Amino acid sequence: MAKMDNAAILAAMKANEKRATEKKAANAPKVTPINVTSVKEAIKYVDDRRNEKKSSQDSTARVKDAVNAIPSQFKTQEFYLEAIKIARIVFTLVPEEMLTMEMCVEYMGGHKRSGSTLAIKDIPKKFKTPEFYLKAAQTGTQISFVPDSFKTEELCLEALKAEYLNYEHIPKKMFTKEFTEKAMRLNPLLPRELCVVKDWKLFEFMPEDLMTIQVCGEIAWGTNGKVLDLILEKIKTPKSYSFVAKNVKKLSHPKMPDEFWVDAIKKDGSLLEFVPKRQLESVTKKLGQ
Repeated sequence: MAKMDNAAILAAMKANEKRATEKKAANAPKVTPINVTSVKEAIKYVDDRRNEKKSSQDSTARVKDAVNAIPSQFKTQEFYLEAIKIARIVFTLVPEEMLTMEMCVEYMGGHKRSGSTLAIKDIPKKFKTPEFYLKAAQTGTQISFVPDSFKTEELCLEALKAEYLNYEHIPKKMFTKEFTEKAMRLNPLLPRELCVVKDWKLFEFMPEDLMTIQVCGEIAWGTNGKVLDLILEKIKTPKSYSFVAKNVKKLSHPKMPDEFWVDAIKKDGSLLEFVPKRQLESVTKKLGQ
């Protein structure tokens, strides 16, 4: 009797599942195949649907409907690649057997910020090769999703070239003198970003031809004067002395030695007015010697 009861329960459960499936299918939106005669027309159809203004349906849903409505013979790899460029959500609709490296890179390139750490989960493991990570970095996407073991010097430099803010996701050990010099030449914003935001000590690696008073000034302000001594050491010009002299007080910099003031005033006599009162007497004596 118990066996009959179990069988009856199992049959009832299967019947309920069947009814639920049928109900879901009945309520699902009906997709009517569209009349397109080429891949180009199919892509245009997806693009048109993406750009439609319908308050009752967002563009993501419209794109999905558009892709589902296209006859299967037009859903080629060419179609999927171009459709992903229009709307990256299409990537999630591509059958895995049709996926290509190019599609995966295009998909990652559409996630310029933190979204890349989520998007990488949609990429099949077989595509996660050094070549894939390098090409993805070249799109300007945030490289936080790239494992450190794949962050070669080439990849990191390509990532910085495409998006300078990627310095935030490059391992600290990568910033050698050679690498830092190369990085700073990739984008005019990188010298300041690396020395002010990341680590002011990287100023030591800045190529001399990039050490303009303007750039050094921004770095000095951003580091509250910590690079003033380095500015003098690296840029031995009247302008650098003038810059430091005029900004010592503003930057709360530690006391500059008398020798600095003597050298600065010899280069530009007007800098005498910037000498701190407590040093004025000793500096004046040394100037007279």
